[in-house]
Amino acid sequence: IDKSIDPDSPIVQKAMYNLAVWKARKYNTAYDEKIEDIDMSIVPPFKPGSSQMKAELFRYLEIPCEAQTDAGADSWSRDEITRVNKETSDQKIKDLTQIFIDHSMSKIIRSNFLAAFDTFTVDGTLYGNYRIGGAKSMRYTSNSPNMLNMPSTGSIYATPLKKCFVAKPGFIIATADFAALQEVTIANITEDANKIKILGGGFDSHCFHASTYYPRIEEILGENDGTLDWNKNFKKECNSNKELKMLRQDSKPISFKLAFGGFPDIDKGGNITQSIFDKYHNELYPGVTGYNNDVVMSQARSEGPTYLGMGFHIRTDDPDRHNRTICNATAQFWDIISALTMAEMRLRIKRDNMTEKIMLTSTIYDSLYYECKADAETVQWLNNNLIDVMTTKMFDYQPVPNKANLDLGRNWSDLTEIPNDADLNQIQEILDGI
Repeated sequence: IDKSIDPDSPIVQKAMYNLAVWKARKYNTAYDEKIEDIDMSIVPPFKPGSSQMKAELFRYLEIPCEAQTDAGADSWSRDEITRVNKETSDQKIKDLTQIFIDHSMSKIIRSNFLAAFDTFTVDGTLYGNYRIGGAKSMRYTSNSPNMLNMPSTGSIYATPLKKCFVAKPGFIIATADFAALQEVTIANITEDANKIKILGGGFDSHCFHASTYYPRIEEILGENDGTLDWNKNFKKECNSNKELKMLRQDSKPISFKLAFGGFPDIDKGGNITQSIFDKYHNELYPGVTGYNNDVVMSQARSEGPTYLGMGFHIRTDDPDRHNRTICNATAQFWDIISALTMAEMRLRIKRDNMTEKIMLTSTIYDSLYYECKADAETVQWLNNNLIDVMTTKMFDYQPVPNKANLDLGRNWSDLTEIPNDADLNQIQEILDGI
């Protein structure tokens, strides 16, 4: 009667939808007609190795670059693309960046490993070179070939390449790595309460982070009392609640970016708001922030050299520019524990006359690779001794202990974990299965 239209009317909504579709088709038709007869030969092929083309592509996608060349241009190296891959929650961007990573790795596989198989292999054994203290953080480096360039687990080349590294007849591959060594180190040197709580108490770190970033989570689950039960319930509810699952997932790239020195970037198309940035540094990890600011950067600015540990220092003439490198180095330095482990194991192997049965063959940062005689007694000796050395305290005060497990297999790819302190029957059963 009053000639008004209810916007919630299903007839009105259907009419508006049809109008929108009609207008969209009319708009797009003009462009469709223009590209029907386009000559694709005039479109230059995309070259994934071209720095300029990569920069143009990521600029078009509005993805900011945090690395620059000396001339100030965006530098889309594999490390920078890997950063975006880990930080993004957009699956399409993750897939795209993974393609770039795989393309980059293909060159390394071809020029580093495949070439090395011919050049540096003697009697079926590949020989590489390690340089102790080759990196700024005192991590070792490698060349001829670079054994540290092994493709990551997510790469399409990881499995086939690792299958190339096999144990000689009568032996098996035995490998162990320090669990979350860098995170454990950060917790111990900064004595941050939440780092210690998460790593030592069985908390899901992503649920822990998300519940700090997003007040909406407490609206759904109730007040966060900080207990392990509340954290476990959050993780459990993610299986049935899509919103909670999404919030937990969204927190992952944010936490990764902040852990490596990220700043609020929401105005640049990022995902870190000022509120989340403040919560991360002031509520989540104030101990880490305080350590980096009051200890690490304070030394860099006032004294010059920043202490890493065991008498080692790192020095910079521009502390603010090298902030991220210096702070990361204080944790990465403690990868030196891998070298100490190898040295101690060498003494034990010699002491117990195991040199013909157990041989160190390679190392990739905090992972150690041995060839071990394929009998239960030898495997048990290696399991007991290696885990004992790897779980030895790094510091006088160490609230978060080191953890490690031994994996067994015929090659570097197909591995089975064995329990710490496994008995002979357990080990023999695993050996029979591989």
